[in-house]
Amino acid sequence: MLTVSQMMAAVAPVRSASRGSHFRSDDPEGDNDDWRQIIFQHWEDGILQLRCESFHG
Repeated sequence: MLTVSQMMAAVAPVRSASRGSHFRSDDPEGDNDDWRQIIFQHWEDGILQLRCESFHG
């Protein structure tokens, strides 16, 4: 559970708009046109790495 919590906390600031249960008071409406990315996470040498890729779907 600690690992999942760390991963969720690391990716939260990367999402700059509200999405479902991820609510940001600084952008409550969200922006569907500009935010079409998938955020991938993996551990490398004990450090959490993030990678964003565009999503066209």
